[in-house]
Amino acid sequence: MSDSNLSSIAIAAESTFGTAPTTGFKTFRYTGESLNFNISNTQSAQIRADRNVNELVRTDASASGDLNFELSYGTLDDLLEGLLCSTWDTNVLKNGAVAKSFSIEKNFGAGVTNPFHLFKGMTPSSMGLSVSAGDMVTGNMSFLGKTMATAASKQNSSAIAAATTSSVMNAVNNVAVLTEGSTNMLGVGSDKVMSLDISIENNLRVRNSIGTLGATSIGMGQFVVTGSMSVYFASGGVFNKFLNNTDSSLSFQVSDGTNSYTFLLPKIEYTGGQVVAGSTNSDVMAEMEFQAKYDATSANQCTLKITRA
Repeated sequence: MSDSNLSSIAIAAESTFGTAPTTGFKTFRYTGESLNFNISNTQSAQIRADRNVNELVRTDASASGDLNFELSYGTLDDLLEGLLCSTWDTNVLKNGAVAKSFSIEKNFGAGVTNPFHLFKGMTPSSMGLSVSAGDMVTGNMSFLGKTMATAASKQNSSAIAAATTSSVMNAVNNVAVLTEGSTNMLGVGSDKVMSLDISIENNLRVRNSIGTLGATSIGMGQFVVTGSMSVYFASGGVFNKFLNNTDSSLSFQVSDGTNSYTFLLPKIEYTGGQVVAGSTNSDVMAEMEFQAKYDATSANQCTLKITRA
């Protein structure tokens, strides 16, 4: 029997889609996972006089699932490159169009037959990030991939690199900046934010071909960033931007005191908004929904920009 507290995950970037490297694996810090190998079988349509099914044929296979995490500096840097289909340039990462895939290996620990489950061709398809008052900064990253195999020994030919040791960031002490348009939402007298959620979607698709079980490659769709924000209703400034169809921007920085990430959506449009007094003895909240758009200004030229420091 295996215990989840004895399991671990290691990740390495692939040079070729679906081909696992033998070096470069790093231990990944996670709070849960749902990586799975999916097999599709097609039932034979042959007619038998005894009513029995003659055959099941394996016709498709794919790997997919999520990694859940608490945000910490350095832990996601490689995966963020895959998610944004780009590369860090002087500690700045902007969304691009170069697909990146990873090999992800689960180790279920000693006492298990073939404890290593190696997922190949795992391409980041989406990520959710949640910043909520009184809680950790949490998220999950979803993957779409090619295949999975089990083994008695790890894929990495040498010792797997240790996990990062940076502090987990929270929404109490570690949110250093939160700016909507030109308004500092952390400032005195500003409309305060209770929660902020960001969703990044690559709209990936599996490409199948004759003679190959599983994906031969992963196709990329539009890069779409959406989000929602719960704002204590005071000035009504954010809600008025929704009513007037006024473009804005959104930036927030999370810092552990030494290291930080700044997430910038340079151009957003509010796609939904409501202000409701829902019950007695409660606050009136502006529940806002938004979508990021491409910003063509020379300083950005992107939909999402992440700066690490």
